[in-house]
Amino acid sequence: MIKEILDGITAALHAAYETYDIYADQNIEQGLTEPCFFIESVDAPSTDVVKGWNERTYSFDVMFFPEDETDRATMYDVGDALHLILRRITVDDDGESRTVSAADGATYRIVDGVLHYTVAYDLHLVYEYGGDVMTDLIFEDNDDKENEESDPFDPGDDDEDDDPGGGESLQP
Repeated sequence: MIKEILDGITAALHAAYETYDIYADQNIEQGLTEPCFFIESVDAPSTDVVKGWNERTYSFDVMFFPEDETDRATMYDVGDALHLILRRITVDDDGESRTVSAADGATYRIVDGVLHYTVAYDLHLVYEYGGDVMTDLIFEDNDDKENEESDPFDPGDDDEDDDPGGGESLQP
């Protein structure tokens, strides 16, 4: 799923910045043509919610390399624009296009003349569970049982003949 999200981020950036090169999660030793973007997956923690359902948060660092690394105004403009551009991206989900929304908390900062925009996408993934599968669900019909009213909070017997005090009052 990381590749699909990377492709979605790349497509959204390309639509907004057609003339900029976009590098996605690859080793670039030299030769970046600035201005450009470099997208790096940061992490993808996973939480099992129930059997067969998993929540994952895919985090990315979208770096913007301006022509002039001292041009902070351009980096601020790009950072603000990325909030809108990457808020919703389109990903390919087994041949179907699906819109994915960014999680809350996207941020940006400038480090050493490079804008770092951090964004995450929360996804709920369904997978095939290999464990025991419930095949039948049986409901008991309570109308077939005796219709006696009882206090659901009373764990004891309702017989009044079983008074441990023998019916005598404990008051002097």
